[in-house]
Amino acid sequence: MSIELDMWLILKQANQDFISKFRERTFSWELHFKAIPNSKDFYALAIEEETRKLLFKTRILAVTGLNRNKFIIGPTEEINKVRDFNKYDFNNKISNWLENMKLQIPYGHTMIKEPEDDIEFSKEEIELFGDVPYFLETIKNRLQIGRGIHRTVFDLGDFVLKVVNTQSSIEDARKVNKDEADPALHSLFPNLTVKTYKHAPDYSWIIQDKVLKIASEKEVKSFFGMPYNEDIQNYVDGVREFIKPKEVPDLNSPDIDYDLFQFKKLNDNLQQLVLMVMRFRISDLRNENFGVIKKDGKKQIVLIDIGTHEGRWENASNK
Repeated sequence: MSIELDMWLILKQANQDFISKFRERTFSWELHFKAIPNSKDFYALAIEEETRKLLFKTRILAVTGLNRNKFIIGPTEEINKVRDFNKYDFNNKISNWLENMKLQIPYGHTMIKEPEDDIEFSKEEIELFGDVPYFLETIKNRLQIGRGIHRTVFDLGDFVLKVVNTQSSIEDARKVNKDEADPALHSLFPNLTVKTYKHAPDYSWIIQDKVLKIASEKEVKSFFGMPYNEDIQNYVDGVREFIKPKEVPDLNSPDIDYDLFQFKKLNDNLQQLVLMVMRFRISDLRNENFGVIKKDGKKQIVLIDIGTHEGRWENASNK
């Protein structure tokens, strides 16, 4: 069966087409479940009782391996607008129902899809990263080395495993991982970005180089050849305004104007940072968003958590 066994038992015990009925101020609606073929996920539907119109459709994501028969609320689609009722009201009702039935994944929980959904690891990869499939199966017992609003970070020696969690939208969290795993980002700006070596098909996890914390603000500004009294975000924004190209400039073009000539005088690392910010619309250059990796025995400053930047999401949605 597509929906987990205990969910089907709940459906059967209801002795009705709907799971539960809710009364709003001006109307009543029914909560229905609909199985998704070839998946353990299912849809939660809000159907208006009188008109039988479908109001909202929400995918409920099944998580196995960590907590059998547990679920989390996925993206919600608004089908028909209803006065005094929105998707957030609907999501709260579903959340409360799942919680009361002890079927909801706790807030902030690490989210992994089923093991069979993940890709194979070669012998060489296991030697490099460790036994990641077993690590994923036993992740609830693993020590976290970092945690953000979208991902939980685990140590893999010289590498890290970033796993999406349920502290925010699971779809947004996967998008963050997908953006960071974009091969174009690292191939265009290899000296400023962290390499992603492996990722889940649904981007529920990615494996990257381990990044160390910046020792000091001076270390960042020295790498980019900036005056120590300048704020890096304001400085980069100023350079962007300074050149104002219609498109990301080609610095090898013989027809560059005076402003671009001045731009070429900047530190190479700073040039690349400005171009990366322009190309991928990155909007958060706080000092804490930079880290250090060792490459060829030398320290290298990289921008981290690029996928969480608002401008990066906007750029991805326009592709």
